[in-house]
Amino acid sequence: MKRHLLVVVLIMTLALVACGGGGGTSGEGSEEMPAETIAVTPTPMGTLTVPSGATIELTINGPVPLEVTINAGEPVLFVLKDDEYGQSTVQFDDRKVGTMLWLLPGQSRIFTRLSDKDPGTYTYKMLTRPDNKGTIIVK
Repeated sequence: MKRHLLVVVLIMTLALVACGGGGGTSGEGSEEMPAETIAVTPTPMGTLTVPSGATIELTINGPVPLEVTINAGEPVLFVLKDDEYGQSTVQFDDRKVGTMLWLLPGQSRIFTRLSDKDPGTYTYKMLTRPDNKGTIIVK
């Protein structure tokens, strides 16, 4: 039993020294951060970095507006408006768009998957209510 305890203490001591936690002087075993280090603030999910081409509000009665037109390369902002609606999942009929967008009440998501698609009409539906459909026209 004493042998096992000794082995555990030695392993923990080695791990502590290897991680820089050993009791050396200030210059040994630790690296100082340079003074010019800049902390980058992350952009929260749902924050637009470019103006959206259109904003679509997902409501219990369907998307508002039902049809939007954007220029190629513009993102679309989806916003889930109704709290009583619960969650919503948006799925595009065209599998080339190839994604589903999932939102919880009060959330918004930027959708940029149409930016590299050919001009045309792209329809989508809200999976929690498949009869609620909308259209995005890319020019």
